[in-house]
Amino acid sequence: MKLYKWITMLFMGFALAFTACDDDDFDLDSLVEESEFSKVVVKPIEGTADYELTSVFDMDDDERYMGFGFCYCTTGNPDIYDATISCTPEKNVLKATLPCPEENVVYYIRAYATVYPEGVLYSDPLEITFGIE
Repeated sequence: MKLYKWITMLFMGFALAFTACDDDDFDLDSLVEESEFSKVVVKPIEGTADYELTSVFDMDDDERYMGFGFCYCTTGNPDIYDATISCTPEKNVLKATLPCPEENVVYYIRAYATVYPEGVLYSDPLEITFGIE
């Protein structure tokens, strides 16, 4: 009888361990189409050398968002492994301050949202050179 219980428990353990949940299957392409960013807008902040970054994000109530912000670099498509500025959305609007960018240097800026468990969503990159009027 004990052998029967052990075999049954072992079988149940394997069945539970190797069964996938429905929420483990996701399609990142469909998520990107449903949740989109608006274009990143950059405006100077009066009286400072800083700039305000703004983007609107269409949030889905069924998703778990872990973080938001902007990433930027001077070499191409920025991602969260480049320089980042974290922010909290207010009514689906992301706002952050880019402190004192170098003049006459090309910057690439994107808004991002980290979604659990899918990964990171990005806006289209914005190419901008500060100090040129």
